[in-house]
Amino acid sequence: MAELGLRFDATKIREGVQQRAAALESNAFDGKTAGVEKTPEGGKNFSALLLDALQGVNQAIQESDKLSREVATGKAESLHGAIISAEKAELSFKTMMVVRNKVLDAYQEVMKMSI
Repeated sequence: MAELGLRFDATKIREGVQQRAAALESNAFDGKTAGVEKTPEGGKNFSALLLDALQGVNQAIQESDKLSREVATGKAESLHGAIISAEKAELSFKTMMVVRNKVLDAYQEVMKMSI
């Protein structure tokens, strides 16, 4: 993933997600509407789940970058481990992008609905 120039800053991602969540919450229903429930005590809301997933992807990419640098400098003993780590990071990133696209598609469909 390092060769693609992809870098994630978890702080910026967290801030962006929190800002969007706050904007959504300010425009959200009060939880008494049919089919809408508030997050149960101790449970995670959707933005927290997304943030955890993004941090996992970020961690996988950073680990892959670290192992790639170690292989390049001769410090790593296992080339296989670095390749596997890079593939895991790439798969995590692609999965995140698919989920993102699905969420955006669902949002756009909801916005098209007439009330």
